[in-house]
Amino acid sequence: MVNDIVNGISIKLNLVFGDNVKIYYDEDVKQGLTEPCFFIMVLNPSENKMLGSRAFRNVPFNVHYFPAVNGSNLELQTMASDLYEAMRSITLVNGDIVNGSRLRHEVNDGILHFFVNFNMFINYESTDELDMETLTVNNSVKG
Repeated sequence: MVNDIVNGISIKLNLVFGDNVKIYYDEDVKQGLTEPCFFIMVLNPSENKMLGSRAFRNVPFNVHYFPAVNGSNLELQTMASDLYEAMRSITLVNGDIVNGSRLRHEVNDGILHFFVNFNMFINYESTDELDMETLTVNNSVKG
């Protein structure tokens, strides 16, 4: 499921910003970045069990943006504004639409860090549990 979200983010970034901005997400690229570019990083996903066969999954991301011109605050702030619009929702390959939440950004060392969570409920296949056939209750009050 996390890979589906990464692919959805990548597709949305490509749709909004075109092919002139390279997108990295499948490996940690230390050298050879072609700027401008994005790097999609999954942070610390978590899952909470809900009633029945459901769970709530929280998947936070940090989308790094490396600008074409180093030190260009105008380019970074413009990209941040564009990312707020783009990451409001993404479409997964299977057609599901997932809304982004907790959107925020910061700039560190000339790199834009755009944070977004994609949260969703997951339905697991339920196990066949035996239902009770009969139940007899003998209830009386003393006194």
